[in-house]
Order: sequence, then C-alpha cells, then structure tokens
Amino acid sequence: LFHQGRGLSKNKTARLDFEKKCGVHRFCSDTPKTTCFGRWFFLSALYLSVHCGAVSCAKCVIEIEKREDLWYNEISTNRDLWGIGMKALYLIGGTMGVGKTTICQQLKKDLPNSAFLDGDWCWDADPFQVTEETKEMVMRNICYLLNSFLHCTAYDNIIFCWVMHEQYIIDSIINELDTSACRVIKISLMTDETNLRNRLSSDIARGIRTSDVIDRSVGRIRMYRLLDTVKIDTSNKTVREIADEILKL
Repeated sequence: LFHQGRGLSKNKTARLDFEKKCGVHRFCSDTPKTTCFGRWFFLSALYLSVHCGAVSCAKCVIEIEKREDLWYNEISTNRDLWGIGMKALYLIGGTMGVGKTTICQQLKKDLPNSAFLDGDWCWDADPFQVTEETKEMVMRNICYLLNSFLHCTAYDNIIFCWVMHEQYIIDSIINELDTSACRVIKISLMTDETNLRNRLSSDIARGIRTSDVIDRSVGRIRMYRLLDTVKIDTSNKTVREIADEILKL
C-alpha cells in the first residue's frame, strides 16, 4: 500500500491512523460498524492494525484474519478510490534545448517499471514535412504508443516528452488516451533566454542542431507560461535537481 509513488496520499494516511485508533473491538461484534470515512478506509485500517500490533483484542484479531481474503478482493476492486496500483503518466513539454530528453532519461532510471517515449521519435523523417496529413499522423503515432504502454501491465510509469507549446496539443493527446486507471502529471520545463541560448549554441557547435533553432526556441519560452501545467524552472540546475523536483509531484 505504501510503495513509493503508488501509495496513499497524506490525507488518506491520516485517515487510516485515525481509524486504527478508533476501530479496536468493532470486529468482535456480530454487526461491525463502519465510520464516516467510508467502508474501504475502515476495512483496510483494521487489517493494517492487526499486522502492526495495534489491535490487542484476541477476538478482533481472529475475526479480522478470517476476512483477509475478502478484504483484499474488495479493496482491489476499488483501486480508483484508493489510488492503489494506478499508473502515472508524465507529460513533459518544453521548448527545444531545454533538456526534455535528458531529464526524461533520468526519470526512466528513477521511476520503477518505467517506459519513455519521445514525441520526436514518432516523426523522424527526411525530408521533414509539416503538413496537415503529417501532423495528424504524428498524433496518431504518439497516442497509439502511449495507450500501448498504459495498457501493458509491465509498466507503472510512462514518461512522454515533446515540445507541446500550445494547450490544444496537450489536450488532444490526453483526450485520445485511456487514463481511467492513470494519474496524469503535466509539466512544462522552463528556462531563461540566456541559459537557453547557451545550451542551443553548444548543441549547434556539436552539430546536433542547426543555427536557425535559437530564435525559434527562444520565441516559444513565453508560450509555456500560459499552459495548464506544472512549471519547473531548469535554469542553473543539475539534472538530478530537476528530476527530484518532478519526482515530488
């Protein structure tokens, strides 16, 4: 239940603590009570109480242990209520050169059972053509692959990065995804113009990018401030520091 990144929120943990304190002796009666916090909190709180020694009544312990399998099944079928076993989808946007790919590669190492998709991989062509047809194609490619990761039981964390400088791009992607058992974290990586120019100039010197990218990328910085996303400032920070900020979300 308390696996990092997949456990209960602080609020729900507090509720469980309250239940453990007030729930003792309720299960040695024929008609056990529930509480105002709901049936599932009560059932699991009592289960956890037995296994951490908080329940001292022998009759309660016997009754709780009898119902372990029942409780497990009931809680498992209400995963949405608990947030247990929910996948996490990280949508990470940012202008060219802000460090999206590098950060996502670090997150892939940090997050358990993770998969990483870069939107550029879905549109890697020569010549690179921007038409209505190719724009529709790349969206289909991205959504198909993300849904495949979301539906695969091997992965708990899916990390996706792309420029995503306009809200409709983010919304269009999310609308095509099956996020019924998934927590979506929308992030924009931010930086100042000086840092961005320095990063892009370094890439140009190494032959990774062409010189025209600087003005295009700098011109998009302000667009990310308008998006419905969590803003992470990357200026003068290490990859480790940026990744740690994202992991706290």
